[in-house]
Amino acid sequence: MLDNDAFVFDCVCHLFNFDMNNAYGKPGQMFINHLYAFHQVLTPPSERLLKPEEFLREWQIDEIAQMVFEESGTDMIVAQPLPLTDLFYDGLSQWEKCATMAQRYPERAIFWGSINPLEGRKALDLMERQVKEYGAKAFKLYNVRYDYGEPFPWRMDDRRVAFPRRHAQLHRACAALVRRKSGEAALLVRRR
Repeated sequence: MLDNDAFVFDCVCHLFNFDMNNAYGKPGQMFINHLYAFHQVLTPPSERLLKPEEFLREWQIDEIAQMVFEESGTDMIVAQPLPLTDLFYDGLSQWEKCATMAQRYPERAIFWGSINPLEGRKALDLMERQVKEYGAKAFKLYNVRYDYGEPFPWRMDDRRVAFPRRHAQLHRACAALVRRKSGEAALLVRRR
């Protein structure tokens, strides 16, 4: 909580794995270095700048909790995975770790699931598992993938990707399950 009693909800908190061994080759390593450059440029002069060996590693759940909950004014977060499995072995922010963070800190962390819609049935099965077994409250979809370092975008209104007809029934069931689990319509999906 901030000094003015404002409730601070950080809706994007990644549990990063910046270990270079997590990257699939040069494109993943370049992406990690790009994020470290952000840290160097965006860290205020009043705060400590982390050395590469401090920053470029796999961050642990309790370290993130300490930073976010104890060392900042943040009251609650969304533990947000990244599905960058075309650049990183674990996607860069592994969904299982995000689910564990929400389980470990249930009053302060919410788990949003993550899938790659281009994986079809496999993605829908994973979506269902993340809701039923891990309590995912919503899903954030990233509409670009990388194929050997080259971007492969897709549109959120592409029914073949975001809403395949043969899986429409499962999609409705997953949406209903998320609503039941969270008590509200938390799966926000834009449809035309």
